[in-house]
Amino acid sequence: MALQDVRAACADVAHGAGIRIDGGAIRTFLQMLPEDTFEALKTQHGLRFPLAFASAEDEVNFVAVLALLNAFSGYRVDFHRATGHGAYDNVRRMVLGLYLSADGDAANLSAEGLAHVTPAMLAQLLGVPTHTEAAHPTLPGVTVGVPGGPLKEPLELAASMCRETGAFLKARHMPSLGAYVLQACEAAAATDDADSAFLASITEVPAFDDTFMEGDHGVHLWKKAYFLLHALRGLLARPALPPALVHLREHYKVHRPAPLPMFVDNVVPTMLATLGILSFADCPEPALRTWQAVPQEGADKVDGPRLSRDAAYRVRAAALAAGAQIVEMAHEMARTSPDKAWLATMTEEQLDAYLWSRAKDPAFRCVPRLSERGTKMY
Repeated sequence: MALQDVRAACADVAHGAGIRIDGGAIRTFLQMLPEDTFEALKTQHGLRFPLAFASAEDEVNFVAVLALLNAFSGYRVDFHRATGHGAYDNVRRMVLGLYLSADGDAANLSAEGLAHVTPAMLAQLLGVPTHTEAAHPTLPGVTVGVPGGPLKEPLELAASMCRETGAFLKARHMPSLGAYVLQACEAAAATDDADSAFLASITEVPAFDDTFMEGDHGVHLWKKAYFLLHALRGLLARPALPPALVHLREHYKVHRPAPLPMFVDNVVPTMLATLGILSFADCPEPALRTWQAVPQEGADKVDGPRLSRDAAYRVRAAALAAGAQIVEMAHEMARTSPDKAWLATMTEEQLDAYLWSRAKDPAFRCVPRLSERGTKMY
């Protein structure tokens, strides 16, 4: 599915789910958007690392595994309680830890290494316990350690993703996820539409296939795949690149890279709801219809509406469609309002980074966020 078709499909999903994208709120947002703040935040995707990679291939593999594990937004409160940091910061810590604790041929980020990742390994990297204390069921005043720890669910999901991906790579005789990514880049660069070809290849990896069925049609939100492609594009200006990325760079000199949709997790829909851009007044989902997406004292310590898989996908689809509409209106305003000429270059990727970064501000941090448990996709 071409990226424009993804946007159109997501807009249809939003309409069918009774989720309204408010054009007036979009215009207000753009009119009030400070240029200096947007410019400062538009590239903040969390892709700078305190590492000196041994090779460009090493860096590609690191970024690929980071994208693989870029999930668990539904466990934000759990991560904050256990570590004082959010989901993405902890994902970065896990991947950094796996990389730095590499040991020869059994490097943790190799296909073989991923195939043997356990929740206990990840808990150790984060410095969290693998047991919680609970009262003994029959002995008053006695506590016992119960297996699991405070991050049992997300760490089990992360470890299962690693093992599943390791098995996928080994079955294809790939030494690492990075090697698979570079092979996908090489093949994509030989086509007329490298972006669609690359996305089709990377979403064959189960943990990247962020798709749901709406009627007879698959709707591709592909948050992690878009994030990975964005990260790879960011490497193309480097002087020393693997041949596959050199070929992709040459491809883009002839075929302009397609604008990517936003990388939608739970943060972007929450921000758009707070800004009034997404409205759930006509949505049949009770948890959404009654959700107060406004700052609330202590809301950073509790989850917002807990959504089913289908409801979460529809909200995320609406957010992706809203991102496309925001950028479309930004470009229109740039043509008609001289003081908004700077909006002419806005992209959905930049908008994503801006919203994600602003969500960390105290004014937005205390808005209760949507959450979905048990998903590996975002």
